[in-house]
Amino acid sequence: MNDQIQNLSEMMAGLQSVASEIPEPVKKNLFTAFNSLCSAAIDVPVSWFQDKAEQRRAYTKARTELIAKAGQVLKGEEILDDGYFNRVFEKYGSKIIKEQITVDDVFQRATQQLPTVTVQPTEKNIEEEWLDHFQDVIKIKSSEDMKIIFSRILANEIVHPGCYSIKTLNVLSNLDKGIAEIFKKLCAVGLSIRDNDNVVQYVIAPFCDDVISNLQNLKEFNIYPSEVLLLEEYGLLNQTKVTYNLTDHIKSEENKEVKPICYNNKPIYLKPLIEDKKIQIPTCNCYAFTHAGTELYDIITFEENIKFRNVLMQYFASNNLTMMDM
Repeated sequence: MNDQIQNLSEMMAGLQSVASEIPEPVKKNLFTAFNSLCSAAIDVPVSWFQDKAEQRRAYTKARTELIAKAGQVLKGEEILDDGYFNRVFEKYGSKIIKEQITVDDVFQRATQQLPTVTVQPTEKNIEEEWLDHFQDVIKIKSSEDMKIIFSRILANEIVHPGCYSIKTLNVLSNLDKGIAEIFKKLCAVGLSIRDNDNVVQYVIAPFCDDVISNLQNLKEFNIYPSEVLLLEEYGLLNQTKVTYNLTDHIKSEENKEVKPICYNNKPIYLKPLIEDKKIQIPTCNCYAFTHAGTELYDIITFEENIKFRNVLMQYFASNNLTMMDM
């Protein structure tokens, strides 16, 4: 118990340090999140573990009534003996402490990432309902990869509430390491479009003419048909393909206020490869990420797929275009 209080004291000291470096609305959301996700760690061990005899007395009446009613069904057989009660008590107590440790770990990681979050802060308040749902999801996610993903989600939500919907949290609650690894591979062959607050609006994976040819094209980048179907099943990829026109991302005399498109999470635009040669406006048939997949895209860390980059540049060059950094 003393160790836990010490850990919470260290967490509070870390919060104060981070809070001094962030804007006021973000600071408010940070402490709201702490109060919702971590403050229970102070109360739960006291109520559950400080004095077993005291706790047992508090349950005596309800337990007796329960045994009496169960006895009517089980012909008077008492199934909740002393040993049974203690075993249940210990197991439940161990479970809630393990879950709280996971929640605290995710929260601490999120606070460390706040100074590096790229989305723009807003005046909006983080919602208690969202935090409650977030806690329910993360308390059973003990793997390192899942902790990293959910800590980034929390950091972004603290800075810019509304980045991640409850529906997205529901989708992510079903993810495991294997699905996350497949999703990373698809992210590496994706192009993203963002709004003025640098929040991803949608993500496309280009080069599909129809279902069969696209699956074959993706195999070229080490993404297999069965993996694409899994991402669709887990709600990260739309089953319906879309057509996307790249006109807004081409800088020209007629379009000087070019809209960036992001490749490998870096903003780029397109310009003519040969100025006096006609430009072919590329229209890509694409896989489109779902809303949940789009929100997850921004917090997944993935490596650049060099083969995809080369194919992408060849594709643009065939339309007399080249990629330029913004």
